[in-house]
Amino acid sequence: MASAFRTTVPALEKELAKLITSNEILARIDSFNRRLVARQVTQRTEAYDKTIETGENFQTNSRALLLRVNLTRNNFMVKPPQRGGGMMGMGGGMSGMGGPMMGGGMMANLMGMMPR
Repeated sequence: MASAFRTTVPALEKELAKLITSNEILARIDSFNRRLVARQVTQRTEAYDKTIETGENFQTNSRALLLRVNLTRNNFMVKPPQRGGGMMGMGGGMSGMGGPMMGGGMMANLMGMMPR
């Protein structure tokens, strides 16, 4: 195989190892027999991986939704920065979590309502 690519065997093995570790090709190197063996992904593995990914996305979206509901329930609003002459990038948004918009530990109470 190295002669087909006009390179040496060690150089080809090094290049293949790099491609395998970066998941560009699904294979493994049989060093004893000096062969490249293709890995086959089963449908069961693909279904399992997709299920795990879908579950993680659902969990992330559910937590974000619960946070939004709790913020709305407690009348929390973030005002957009004022245009012209304001302090751009200085404390805008939710950076001052305990500032004048948030009374004594309110964010901690909101976060405590969310399931973990």
